[in-house]
Formats: sequence, structure tokens, C-alpha cells
Amino acid sequence: MSKHILCGIALAVLLLSGCASNPDVQLVELSKNTVVYDEIVRINNCGGKGDSEQTKSRDFATNVEFGAGVSAGYQSIVQGSLSAKYSEYRNTSVSQRLVAPPGTNMEFVLRWSDDVRAGNVQVNGKSGTYEVRIPISVEQVSSRDLGCGISAPIQPIPTVVVERVTPTVIVSLKYDETAGVHLVQGQTQLVATYLRQVQAGGSLEEAIQSIKQQAANARATTQEGNTITVQMGQAYFVWCPSTDCIYPTNTSFPLQGFRQDYLKVAVIELGKERVVQCPSTCWAVAIH
Repeated sequence: MSKHILCGIALAVLLLSGCASNPDVQLVELSKNTVVYDEIVRINNCGGKGDSEQTKSRDFATNVEFGAGVSAGYQSIVQGSLSAKYSEYRNTSVSQRLVAPPGTNMEFVLRWSDDVRAGNVQVNGKSGTYEVRIPISVEQVSSRDLGCGISAPIQPIPTVVVERVTPTVIVSLKYDETAGVHLVQGQTQLVATYLRQVQAGGSLEEAIQSIKQQAANARATTQEGNTITVQMGQAYFVWCPSTDCIYPTNTSFPLQGFRQDYLKVAVIELGKERVVQCPSTCWAVAIH
């Protein structure tokens, strides 16, 4: 085989390796829930002469699932992308120290609380799902000594875990006068009022800052990032600094006909679950 052919093959391998090293990973978060669950921990220190200690801990964790026929390499790629997406949480860890005094057979009940994010993932056309668990807190809710007066050995009992899912409560701002002006607690002005001021020639930037302040005062549900997830049956007001975002079909633009950059402001109407994708960081607030 000639030197030129060998060089050509080597170049092709390098090009293919370069492409494979930069896979197209798309993550879309679909849900966010707080999960509370109890764990029973037993420490038998009946024959001990000193304290017996045990530390239980939970760390940031990810789980990725693909259909049959997808190589394990895709999972490691997605887990790396998840660590980057949720980088502010990846070093999160909570722990609880448990101590059984000598001559005791202790039973402890721990209550854990996790922030669970779930969504869909696509890697080079391969679809899957992901789940991220972010530990929030742990507390010891009870402890008791089971006693050491049992002659027969105690059979190990598996950990009992009971989960209670607390759905995310969405607080939305009142958008306009439809169905009456019923402002939520903390809100002093309709969202549409600020947009009308922009339509009349006012500052868009000042209007957005005012709407953000209304959302903060009312503790309304907001999102920020390159991807905005609009839950089923919920409407959102969306602000993006660029005009090349991808919106779902049931979207209206209240500044259309008033400004050339009207695509920066959008209202996602009620419907099934949808996603807004934008190359820049967007901000959104739930509305009704």
C-alpha cells in the first residue's frame, strides 16, 4: 500500500474521530418535583464497648436511559452534558451522622428531601430520558433502642423507603383584563399594561424590568435559560434578547406591528406541553 493511501486513511480516521468527539446533545427538562422519602437505618452495637457510628449521605446523581441497541458510550456522553447543564448543583451533598451507644440495638428514621428534574435527551438522533436528583436536606426524625435481649440472631431487614412527591406549584401573573382584573398577591400591575406602554413608544427594557419586578413581588413561577419548558395547560410570557428563537405554533407576539424586533417578546398560549429554544438566555414567567 502506498504512502499516499496510508496518509489518506489516517486523515479520514482523524476526521471521523473529531466528529465523534463532538456529539449533538439536546436536553429538554420536562418536570421538576420535590421528593420526600424516609429511610430506616439500624445499627446493632449490643456487644460493643464504645460508640458505633455510621454516616449516611446523598450526592448529586444522574440517570440516563436509552432504548435497546444504544451503546453505553451515549450514556456517558449525556451524563457529562447533564453535569454541565446542572453544574451549580453537581457538588451538592447532604449527610447525617448516626451514633449507637454501647449495649444498644438502635433504629433510626431519616427523612430525605431531593429536587428531582426529569426530561428527554437526544444524541445524534438517538432518543432517551434522563433524571437528575439533587439532594436538598436530611433530618433524623426518630430513634429507638430495639433492645439486645434476643437470643437468636436478628435477620437483616432491608431499607424501607417511602416516597412522597410534592408537585411543583405554578404561580402565574395576571396578563390582561380577560375574565376581570384579579391580580395575584404581590402583583400591582397587569403584564399587558407595560406592553401597551411599549406600543406607545416606551422603553422595552424598562417594561421588561418592571415585569420581572412584578414576578419577584408575587413570587411567580419563572424560568431562565436557552430552553423554556411550557407545561401542559399553562401560558407563559417570554422575553429573549435575540429575535431568532424557535417558538411553538400557538404563540402570539404582542409587539408585532409596533417594533421591528417584536420577536423578542412572545406569549405562549394554553395548550399541551411545549418548548421554546433560543441561542441566547431567555426569561419567562407563567401568566393567566
